[in-house]
Amino acid sequence: MKPASSGTCSAVLAILCSALLWCGCAAQGYIVTSVQSVLGLDVSENPKTQVPHVRFGFARSQYYYIPTGKSDSGQGAPSSGNAKETPELVSEIVVDVKFLQSAYIKERFAVGPTAVQADAARALFNPEGKALPPRPENVNRLIREIGALIQEPAQREKARSWIKQHHPQSPSDPDRFLDNFPNPGALEKLKAHLTAT
Repeated sequence: MKPASSGTCSAVLAILCSALLWCGCAAQGYIVTSVQSVLGLDVSENPKTQVPHVRFGFARSQYYYIPTGKSDSGQGAPSSGNAKETPELVSEIVVDVKFLQSAYIKERFAVGPTAVQADAARALFNPEGKALPPRPENVNRLIREIGALIQEPAQREKARSWIKQHHPQSPSDPDRFLDNFPNPGALEKLKAHLTAT
């Protein structure tokens, strides 16, 4: 088995791009991206020795051609003419080869304002093993809710002691802590502590 050369893949992509532009769609704006993954292994001796050899190959080419609302004239049916107007797409491709114990190829892609902010995209781009951070609007909501809770003196002291215990490097004053919290997870834990019975 012989993997496809990178020259072959590049030629195929060039022909595909030319064909698409030839069709008269060049006036429209597009997001164009391609991904090529090539993996190969050949363990062999001199062919004259007649000793068997091992070959392994993998070649993958992927091409995204995504239309946007951008056009030369800025006109079109419901289009606003903005380049950010795109179809929503979240994609992940994983190839896990364990022939001689592991090869790992992962490709992630997100386009479109809603897709990029979607939890699916956020989870894809979040480092593995880490909790998904709260959305910014959720952080603002948490700050408002904790701020309302600490208006009561007993809750303020409860918050102060929790901050001293769990985040000794942070300011122990709850108001200052809310202005300079170490991470969004700390806000969630503080709120859970304040609302626990």
